[in-house]
Amino acid sequence: MITADALLIRQRKLARLRSGGSPRALEICSGCGGLSLGLQTAGIELGAHIEIPRWQRRVGSSPTARTNFHRG
Repeated sequence: MITADALLIRQRKLARLRSGGSPRALEICSGCGGLSLGLQTAGIELGAHIEIPRWQRRVGSSPTARTNFHRG
């Protein structure tokens, strides 16, 4: 059974997509960011990338991911 809140959220998402908005994603266990690059190429807006390698317990700290997604 879908709650009223969940139904409202779903309706808002569908309305945003129908009005031309991009789909959105959150990637968990993003590794080097290969899936994220594919999602971006497909026009999907990425809200965040989360990766916590054993050797460095910080979010978004993968050296390869930094190279792939460096914005300036």
